[in-house]
Amino acid sequence: MKRVDFISEDFKFISKPDAYYLPGEVECEGDYTDWKPQKKVNSGWGMFRGLTMETYAGYIGQLPRPDGDTSSFSEFNILYKGVDVSEWTYEELVSLVETENRDKKIEEVLVNEANRTITK
Repeated sequence: MKRVDFISEDFKFISKPDAYYLPGEVECEGDYTDWKPQKKVNSGWGMFRGLTMETYAGYIGQLPRPDGDTSSFSEFNILYKGVDVSEWTYEELVSLVETENRDKKIEEVLVNEANRTITK
């Protein structure tokens, strides 16, 4: 099955209230999920970086503090180009991404062809 690039700018991971990271957007630095077609997107897991109010033994800095750690995708609302895909299956997400990529390629070919026609 094709891999979706969750670290691309097309995806936004928005931390849910009462999660490890403060509510707001966090950066996905890696997807470590063994994806299956019917697996829900929010059941994945990966590496994230964001702000947290959590401390650890010996921490003397200010809060909130930046932190990076592995987390379940269930701690986030996952948006793809503004569409919440958290509850979608991985197969549905792959289909959407592939369709958009195909449409983008078709548009590029049409624009290139139009430009060639104009320059002739």
